[in-house]
Amino acid sequence: MQNHQRLWLIVLLTVCVVATAARAQTGRAEDEETLLARDEYWLKKRTDQFGNFSMNVVLLAKQQLEGKVAEARRLRTPQDAGISNWEWLGPGNAGGRIQDILIHPNDPNLMWIASPGGGIWRTTNSGISWSPTTDLAPMLSFVSLAMDEINNQFMYAGTGEYGRGITGGLPGAGIFKSSDGGISWFPLPATTTNPAFHFVTRLVSYPASANRLLAATNGGLFRTTDGGSQWTRIFAPASNEQVLDVAINRSNVNRILVGTASDVYFTTAGDTNWIRQTDGDTAHGKMPLSPGRCRVAIAQTNTNIMYVSISNRMDGDVWRTTNGGATWTETGAGTKANGDNNALWVSPTDADYILIGGTDDLMQSSNGGSGGWFHLTDWQCYQNGWAAWGCPGFSPHGDYHAIVSPPGYDGVTNKKIYLGNDGGIQYTNDILTIHPHSEWINLAHNLGITQFYSGAASPDGGMIVGGTQDLYNVNYYALNPPWGQYSGPQGWWNYVYGDGGYAAIDYTNPKYVYVESQYLGLDKSQDSGMTYHPARNGLLEVGKGNAPFVAPLVMDPNNSHVLLAGSRSIWRTTDSAANWNAIRSPRPGNPFCSAIDIYKSNTNIIWIGYDNGLVSYTTNNGSSWTDAGKPGGTRFVTDIAINPTPMAIPEVIVTLGGYSAGNVQLTTNNGVNWSERTGTPPHNLPALQVNTVRFHPLMTSWLYVGTDFGVFASDDKGLNWNVSPNNSDNEGPLNTPVEELFWQGTSHLIAATHGRGMYRCVPLQIVYVDKTYTNPDADGSEFKPYPTVKQAVDTYGLGALISIKGNTYDEPAMIINKRGYLKATNGTVRIH
Repeated sequence: MQNHQRLWLIVLLTVCVVATAARAQTGRAEDEETLLARDEYWLKKRTDQFGNFSMNVVLLAKQQLEGKVAEARRLRTPQDAGISNWEWLGPGNAGGRIQDILIHPNDPNLMWIASPGGGIWRTTNSGISWSPTTDLAPMLSFVSLAMDEINNQFMYAGTGEYGRGITGGLPGAGIFKSSDGGISWFPLPATTTNPAFHFVTRLVSYPASANRLLAATNGGLFRTTDGGSQWTRIFAPASNEQVLDVAINRSNVNRILVGTASDVYFTTAGDTNWIRQTDGDTAHGKMPLSPGRCRVAIAQTNTNIMYVSISNRMDGDVWRTTNGGATWTETGAGTKANGDNNALWVSPTDADYILIGGTDDLMQSSNGGSGGWFHLTDWQCYQNGWAAWGCPGFSPHGDYHAIVSPPGYDGVTNKKIYLGNDGGIQYTNDILTIHPHSEWINLAHNLGITQFYSGAASPDGGMIVGGTQDLYNVNYYALNPPWGQYSGPQGWWNYVYGDGGYAAIDYTNPKYVYVESQYLGLDKSQDSGMTYHPARNGLLEVGKGNAPFVAPLVMDPNNSHVLLAGSRSIWRTTDSAANWNAIRSPRPGNPFCSAIDIYKSNTNIIWIGYDNGLVSYTTNNGSSWTDAGKPGGTRFVTDIAINPTPMAIPEVIVTLGGYSAGNVQLTTNNGVNWSERTGTPPHNLPALQVNTVRFHPLMTSWLYVGTDFGVFASDDKGLNWNVSPNNSDNEGPLNTPVEELFWQGTSHLIAATHGRGMYRCVPLQIVYVDKTYTNPDADGSEFKPYPTVKQAVDTYGLGALISIKGNTYDEPAMIINKRGYLKATNGTVRIH
């Protein structure tokens, strides 16, 4: 066989013979202003060139992707650009945003959680371990759960994280159903294409009834009586606001209490005669006019007692009725419930004992709120599964969405309570005696639902850092973890609360780490992320209105002391963030910089993009700039990648936001011309949101993009694309938003997802085969080669080289239908 054989067509080969310390928290949990800003940022990235966003285009992209994934699995089509198996990195101990918790009524060991972006996870041992159940769903934005009270094998899940006052959030695909006790799920067709089911925030089964269910949605309150085949709208608020919550009187199912995005309604007739309780007639015992987002509950021991937890922009309060809604009394002002951080629970055995979870802490009242409220948690003592420095015990995160008691709760011998919040899931065995500095118990045991915005890695992978939703920046230590046994997915650590942003690690000395909070709040660590301090001297555009919610930050690949950051201006530091200076002033119209890249082969060449579609570059390190046009019109520039190959004029890839065509663009002449690099059918990208792009640092024709539904790869600079996660049962970051792709040295590609943590793979440019290597850890690398040619053929990506060590390989006939190279090494390889 020739040492280098190019494989372009199907070749039939018969291979016979041959061949610690924690830190004190600062800051506070996120407020309504932050929630709104995050949604606005999310939405702006995804609008088309006319500023529009529609769920229809999202659903179309999902359908196109599902077809591609199904075809790839059926044909076992090869993966482009060398991608092999994905390794999940975690965090396993940090958890992430949980919107709902469901516990089996007859088995407290069996539980489910719903996470927007992370999907549904199941435990059979009360949270000692978790496993995902919806990885193959067309999306992972699950927010509500319910179980049929007669047949517990039937379960329902609502999708779509409702936005705070805008069309943002993470839209869903209707309601899913399980007929095998929550092991597998399928969509209910009547809800998947109906826009009234884009956001299903609450599901409630009718007491002691089969196949009857209520769904609180953006289109009103719906009811099914046949297990989800058909739905009837039984209530629509006059103002068409989102229905957020619903409670059914267990003694009389015709009495239903509903909370919306601004009001409360009540009926005693089952599906008619809805009476507004928030009509402003406080003189006659009604609640204020449209007071805010409303959660509702009906006491089980006395159904005349009902509660409403109301959240507004920065605060919240609780209202109570003892006469079935005839009159209401304010009983809990200042509960710190705002936005969607608003959870409400009434004891099933004591109508006066209630819990409220808001933005900061869990609060308790044992007398219906009339005697004041008492804190049961201290959010400043939360730290990824361990107590923060100076705290006597671990406390939940804050930003509450779910409070649940297990079956058998009686307030005497069973006093257990579970909490779902932006920091995962926690519980206490005794809700009646716990206090803010008691030891709550963390259940985020490899619960992989953290929502990342970005990430960075040291070249050896010894440290990885990432900016997250409301966990700020979290650190991962693969080498010499400071907490000894706390390593791997369970060994992540966070600094403070709040939303994180981009990050960078000094590739010459990884003890220097740079991280962001929202709006370019830059901090620096000089001890490998153990402590951080502000590094903003000279940054004159920090904070809301001055910088984007997630501001770009990059380190010069030629000089680690140099970093660039973007707001309305472009900022540079040459002394490791001790001082910053502007190298470009704001553009007309004051757009925000949204993407930056520095040429590996020439530090003077810098490319930047803006959220209004403008792309610019400099060839003299920022002394002057040239506009390179708007390759996507006014669409958000989500990322820029410069081909690292030395060239007089480098190749530049720009990715664009919006569920539109042409979302990957290439220029080879400084923007004079742009060419679309989204492939041609059937090897094309769907018209979906593209968030990030990276060249392979060594195989520079290999290109990777992270999208709202996973990773795609190309071995020819975007002329053809393949869905990457089809190589094995390890699906990798599929159906979840990949916010950033970044490299660990030149070997590992890491995907930071917004809902499933981080994944890592090794895009092999060379796959090694050696029959004499028989260890089970073979992965095709030089030191762990595959023992058979077939394993290499099944694994390698298009464009890769298979290096086969000379020997006798007794293998059956096989078909090789991939582009690539074969090479015989250290001996002769004959193919018959």
